Amino acid sequence: MSIFSKKKRHPITTKKNEAATIGAMHRWMILVWMWRFAIVDARIIAALIGCTKKTAVNKLRQVEKRELIQSQYRGGRKIYWLTQQGGREARAVAREKSDQIDAPIARLRIKSEPSRWPAPGNIPHELLAQIYLLRAMGKIQSKDVGGTIKRVAGSREFLAADPYWSDIVEYRGRPIAPDAAVHWESQKGADRYWFLEMEIDREKAPLERSSRLFHYHRMLLDQSGAEAKFVFASGATAETWSKTPIYEYRLDAQVYDGKQHDRWVRVVDRRGDHPETDRQSDRLKFGVIDQALRIYLPDYRR
Repeated sequence: MSIFSKKKRHPITTKKNEAATIGAMHRWMILVWMWRFAIVDARIIAALIGCTKKTAVNKLRQVEKRELIQSQYRGGRKIYWLTQQGGREARAVAREKSDQIDAPIARLRIKSEPSRWPAPGNIPHELLAQIYLLRAMGKIQSKDVGGTIKRVAGSREFLAADPYWSDIVEYRGRPIAPDAAVHWESQKGADRYWFLEMEIDREKAPLERSSRLFHYHRMLLDQSGAEAKFVFASGATAETWSKTPIYEYRLDAQVYDGKQHDRWVRVVDRRGDHPETDRQSDRLKFGVIDQALRIYLPDYRR
């Protein structure tokens, strides 16, 4: 059974020992996923294992009774995260099943609960990133695309610490650490990469927008099989980003005492030593949060 298989089994026609095995697999899927993302809710677990939200709530309740996870209400939503015991079991599962696409490499030593509990203001961002990641994975595995997922990177912390991604997302020693990433293989056997940026926390200054777009533009030029998506809280913000000149600023390198120091400088004359144009890659997409998902935003009126 693939870790993200959507095949459903009827509880009456399924043998008891097989049902227990399925339950155990769902449990470690939940634990390893939570180890990567720190927090989840029932909607995310439903999408992860391919069940209804009600079934996901029941599965989370069963895992919580084993004292592997704990929960709190934050912003009117029930949030789950690992206990210390759950963190230990998740690490053990990840080491045992290192061939699974969402299992971290063995040399990563990321701490689990309680140190990884995000700040309250970051909770909507973390949950929405997971939802869009799972949607992308579902689309990749659909009949229309028929792709095979090879690796999943969840959260900046894991992606930045995993050397697998460094050759793909780094530019001049400055890592691009997306909120989530997927490495998948097309039906013809070609490597493909999908990256996600959730920009809902606060408005970015022009320099920060330009530098972020610059990094992604260069990365997409180097990786012909990659695409990236930025998701915003409002259409106005998405339009601002889409009109931000990529080369309004450039990354300049100077050497001091034998060490290279990078800094962002404003481009004065684009016709001179910086001839690139502002045409963005057509593999860089901009989107707005779906109306049905706006309940996750901090300013949503319930």
